[in-house]
Amino acid sequence: MTDIFQFSLPDLMLKSLIKKNISKGKALITGRQESIISAAFAMMVLLAITKVAGFVKIHLFARLFGASRELDIFWAAFTIPDLIFAVVVGGSINAALIPSFAEMLGGKGSKGEERMQLLFSRIVNVFAVIFVVLGAAVFILAPKICKFMVSNDLGNFGFDPKDFTQGNINQMAQLMRIMVISPVILSISGVLTAGIQVNKRFIIPAIAPLFYNLGIIVGGVVFSEVMNMGVVGLAWGVVLGSVLHLLVQLPMALRMGLRIHPLAGFWGKGVAKVVRLAVPRVFGLIGEQINVLVNTVISMGLIEGSLSAYKFGSSLHLLPVQLLAATISQAALPTLSLEYQGRSKDSGRSGEGSDEKLKIFNRIFLKSLQQILFLILPSVVFILVLRLPIVRLVLGAGEFDWEDTVITSWVLALFCVSIVGQSIISLVVRAYFAMHDTVVPVVVSFIGVIINIVGSIYLTNFFSHYYDWRDFIDAVFNRPEGFMSEFWQDLARWLTTRNSSIAAVGGLALSTGIALMIEVIILLFILNRRLKILSWKDFWQPLIKKILASGIMFSVMYFLFKLWNFNIDTSTVISIVGLFVGVGGVGVVVYFATCFAIDIGEVNFFVELAKKGIFRIRNLSLNGSIVKND
Repeated sequence: MTDIFQFSLPDLMLKSLIKKNISKGKALITGRQESIISAAFAMMVLLAITKVAGFVKIHLFARLFGASRELDIFWAAFTIPDLIFAVVVGGSINAALIPSFAEMLGGKGSKGEERMQLLFSRIVNVFAVIFVVLGAAVFILAPKICKFMVSNDLGNFGFDPKDFTQGNINQMAQLMRIMVISPVILSISGVLTAGIQVNKRFIIPAIAPLFYNLGIIVGGVVFSEVMNMGVVGLAWGVVLGSVLHLLVQLPMALRMGLRIHPLAGFWGKGVAKVVRLAVPRVFGLIGEQINVLVNTVISMGLIEGSLSAYKFGSSLHLLPVQLLAATISQAALPTLSLEYQGRSKDSGRSGEGSDEKLKIFNRIFLKSLQQILFLILPSVVFILVLRLPIVRLVLGAGEFDWEDTVITSWVLALFCVSIVGQSIISLVVRAYFAMHDTVVPVVVSFIGVIINIVGSIYLTNFFSHYYDWRDFIDAVFNRPEGFMSEFWQDLARWLTTRNSSIAAVGGLALSTGIALMIEVIILLFILNRRLKILSWKDFWQPLIKKILASGIMFSVMYFLFKLWNFNIDTSTVISIVGLFVGVGGVGVVVYFATCFAIDIGEVNFFVELAKKGIFRIRNLSLNGSIVKND
């Protein structure tokens, strides 16, 4: 009997411990994240895992197809289905659904929840009809759409798709017909995301993209490689990923009481406001997607593999934007919306209450912006210096050769401007959404569209005249007078004629960054006119300090990179990993040390965060003052 108790008691303790940990894990996944930074950190961790899966996905693409015409066709076919989803759902979640759901939840007791549930069902019904109709139209018209995309019917911009046969067009149409199923499924999943996030539960929606990537990976491995279906397997992987994206959110939605009621109808209280808020943003995204379409068509008119190199570079540069900036911005949106909504209500009672809400709104916005800049600026330096080893480590295998590595790293370097612009815009646009203003972001985005399209055409022409930029840099520093004279004489010809250099695709990346930075300047200028947020103390001084710290980080990392590259064989994976870890590690240490030295407040904040553990933190000291971000 003694032996029985000796073994059963530890077993009971172990079972109790396991049960307790499972309960904690479940509470973590399904519980509310009240603090903006805690929600953002949770999303960052999950998004980091998702991005690892994303890297596995694009590594698989590179290994199977390289930067090839076949993969170009896949990316081109994906453009229209992705455009449909991005415009309708992407334009609605942040601009209309979350603010509208938050407003409905503002009602007292269960009444607010009931109103939100009804609005949720009606929005699902509306999206279902819209996407079924659009999907059917694309399915029927796919051959004509594909032929139009690879013809000169879009206008004579100086590009002409080369070596694009009728067989390529037929294959592109086949892929498009398969992948148009994806936005129909993702539209429902997108509404679930908004309904879950407005209740301050961010973990499950952050997990959903992971399953989307896993579906595409399965498509690549099982369908493309094992079953030898080629890029058709990737297309079916996109559909599988969309199904998983929806299924992983359903249990949480059901737990929260979110139900899809087909009989709830299509119109009613709240729907009109959603439409009113969404329509301007939808038109803005139409403009942005025109950029994508034009860039796709221009890429297909360049050297074979240019579109794939552009997509690979785009995927890599989005890592810091999505992992760092977008998570903080998305986590801030519900709180910004609620604070501004509270300001609107208080303004009818007392001006003092309204002013206090506005101060809280401004403080949350500025602190979120400075946190984004603190993380994004060193990320840009990291990518700019280590672009070659990054591309080689992530993509270098199979059909992805050294030439593909060089051109993709070139595109990635020019995307660095875009990283800063997209990161700032991700928060600034959400601030406008929280104020229920979707018109200004739309107008500004159309300005950006025009700049980007013009820039894409002329900059691809410009870069197509260079085959080795080392000669260019050498001429700038060693014979500046003669170089500048030749440069101005030939500039007009370079901008208006197309040569055969693969470097031309870099013009698409640089043009995107320039357009985004101009949008940032306009949006911040208008926001400052309204809220007076760009003060020297809270905006300019911290920004200048971060730029200084990033500049010092760049100088040290670049020196070490060149020193390492000269003295060590970087043709092996181990050497590349050593270069990446060594130079990158020193860069991070230098950045944090500089931040401590020049008293950048965010470094203390994130060190404190790392020490205490994100889920135990509610109020953190930033620059000596307690900040409550909930």
